[in-house]
Amino acid sequence: MIVDHRGPSRRHPPAPRVGVGLPSAALVLTLLVTAWGVGTLLASWTAAALCAGVGLAMWWRWLPTAAEVADQRRAADALRHRRDPGPSHRDAVDRVARDLLARPASDLWGPAAVLAGLAVACGVAAVLRADVLVAAPVLPLLVAAASVVVAGHRELLRASRWLDAPQAVREEQA
Repeated sequence: MIVDHRGPSRRHPPAPRVGVGLPSAALVLTLLVTAWGVGTLLASWTAAALCAGVGLAMWWRWLPTAAEVADQRRAADALRHRRDPGPSHRDAVDRVARDLLARPASDLWGPAAVLAGLAVACGVAAVLRADVLVAAPVLPLLVAAASVVVAGHRELLRASRWLDAPQAVREEQA
C-alpha cells in the first residue's frame, strides 16, 4: 500500500454547494425585518446593513450541499404529505425526521426569543425616545417570531407522526 504524506487528496474535491441562489423567502423576510429593527433601534442604517450582511454570511456558511438539499426536499415532501418516497429514500426521510426530533428546544425557541426581544427593545426605545417610528418594526418582528415558532412546531409534529407510523403503513401510503 502506498501512503501519501503530502496532505489531503485532490482527487475528491469537496461536495458542490447548491449555488449562489437566494435563500428562501421566509429567511429573507425575517432577515430584513431583523435588520430594520436593529437599524431603527440603533438609529443607524450601517447597523442594519451589518446585521443583514452577517445574516447572509451565516446562511452562506451553513449552505448544505446539493445532495443534502435533494434529500431534505424529498424528506420535507414526504413528511408534509405523509407519503412514502420509496424504499431507496425511506432511510433518508427517517434520518431527517429523527434529526428534527433530536434538535434541542433552543433551535425552536431561540430565534423566536431573539426576534421577540428585539421587538420589545424597539417598543421600549420608542417610548424612551418619544419617537413612533422606532416602534414601527415591533409588529413585523412579533409576526416573524410567531411564524418561526409555528413552522418549527409543524416540522416537529410531522416528524413525530412519520416515525410513529408503522413501516407497513408508510409503504401503503406510497
